[in-house]
Amino acid sequence: MKNIKLIICSIALLSLQLNAQESKRKFRFGLRVAPQITWIKADYKNIPPNESYENGGVNVGFSWGPQAEIQMNDQFAIQTGVDVNYSTGKVKGTITTLNTVQTLDQVYKMRFIEIPFGIKARTKEIGYMRYFFNIGLSAGFRYRANTEFSTSVNNTSKITVLSSNSNDFVNLFRGAYFLGGGVEYSISGNTALVGGIVFNNGITNLLKSQNSTNVSNPNFADERAILNYLQLNIGVLF
Repeated sequence: MKNIKLIICSIALLSLQLNAQESKRKFRFGLRVAPQITWIKADYKNIPPNESYENGGVNVGFSWGPQAEIQMNDQFAIQTGVDVNYSTGKVKGTITTLNTVQTLDQVYKMRFIEIPFGIKARTKEIGYMRYFFNIGLSAGFRYRANTEFSTSVNNTSKITVLSSNSNDFVNLFRGAYFLGGGVEYSISGNTALVGGIVFNNGITNLLKSQNSTNVSNPNFADERAILNYLQLNIGVLF
């Protein structure tokens, strides 16, 4: 929460300062695509001592959408846009009893509509190049999610259950903050090719809590996890 408050205050103060310095705003629009690697960081609470859950590794995802910038002056801009984000993450778990070890693989395939809002700071033009840094917040809204839940006992008899009912497993809203940087290459006038790397860190719980997968234990596991991803952004601004 301290990180969120700091980012909000920084964006607000910088926006007010830049607006006071220059009232004339210039608008830039464009389109970007972003291959990404994604992972889910599991942090389950209130689980029985014989259960454990952890990150299931990285996966490949993809994001694309229109972007816009409001130029406050030559070095600073407010960034926003609408992104369609395809993300996949996995959670691994184990349930140990006296004679058996049950292994769980929970795969989440999700689509979000995300709206970023941040500040972009860039250098003066060096040749045809400008280097930039950006920071901000994003709000994501789930509109589709599929799951693949697999279980096996003592590494045998693997059973996979597929589901497309997103309301049961993935929360509707995903909040995050992002940090990134990159380069603009000027083509002509205000038109530029843009490339960069962005780290997006989730700050809200991705999952809805479900009944413990251990049928002999009637307690509910508090399923907490965040979705993170690292993007390679490629786009054009006009």
